[in-house]
Amino acid sequence: MLNKLWLFICIVSTASCQFQADKKYADDLKGCLTDKDVKILNKATYLFEQKLKEHYENSDNNTNFYKYLNDLVRYKL
Repeated sequence: MLNKLWLFICIVSTASCQFQADKKYADDLKGCLTDKDVKILNKATYLFEQKLKEHYENSDNNTNFYKYLNDLVRYKL
């Protein structure tokens, strides 16, 4: 449950930002995380966005996040 909550928080935070190419979302956390953790979180965010683009066949991240959250609630993933 905690993992789902963390994922939800990350997704909402990411979705609330305007689309920017190669946005490093975790860079704002550099004071809290190590450089290695920031790099891993940025890569994970990028890979997650790519998987959503493939799955929903849409290049708009905000739309994909919205659809993912709806699916998450609907199917109780």
